[in-house]
Order: sequence, then structure tokens, then C-alpha cells
Amino acid sequence: MQEILHNFGLYHGWRNKVEYGDASTSMGSGQSCPSAPELWHLGWATPLAQLNSSTFPVATYMNFTLPATYLGPMGAMIKIQPDWLDTNYYTKNLYLSLRVKAAGDKDLYEDFNGKHTTTRPRPSW
Repeated sequence: MQEILHNFGLYHGWRNKVEYGDASTSMGSGQSCPSAPELWHLGWATPLAQLNSSTFPVATYMNFTLPATYLGPMGAMIKIQPDWLDTNYYTKNLYLSLRVKAAGDKDLYEDFNGKHTTTRPRPSW
């Protein structure tokens, strides 16, 4: 699957500066579905929320019920665009998702099963 997804603009899944090191996605060393930013880039899933300085003001609290990514494409992640930070420090988007070992993620490694993951893609989509 990895080679096919390269044709759609996906890069290898990195972790700790190691190419193929992200075991939570088939773009790394995993055998499961693409990660949240990869799903977003492919147009296969949409965010439950997009948080940035205009949608998430300072000193505001919000609650979200985040479904597992295998449940479908609608609201499969929370996309954080840290536009409040100085661009000299951090400019990459963050994606929060819940991965569960079921359906297309049935081969998800146990390390990621039932856990929220935070993913920063390469490059910053």
C-alpha cells in the first residue's frame, strides 16, 4: 500500500528522526490505515474541529468526543494550527486522533490500540 500512497503525495512515516519509524501507519513500518494527517491530506477524512487563534481563543475550554478513525471519515481528528506562535518557533500543524484495533486498523500495533495519538506530518499539511 505504501508505494501506491506515494502516488497521492504521501511521504514515509517518520518517528524520532527515523524514516519508516512511525509504526502507527503503513507509510512507516505499520500495517494499518494511514495516520490522521495522511487521511486529511488524501481527502479521506475530515476534522471534528480545526483549532487556531480565531476558533480557540485564549482562556477558553472546549470538550470534544473524538471517535476512532476506523469509524469513518467524518470528524476523525482534531487539527491544530498553532498560528498564535512565532513562526521562528513552530509552524507545523498537529493532528489528534484515536486509533482502535478494528476494521481497517485491525492490524494496528498494540502500542497504539485505544490511545490518542498526536501526529505532526512531514511536510506540514
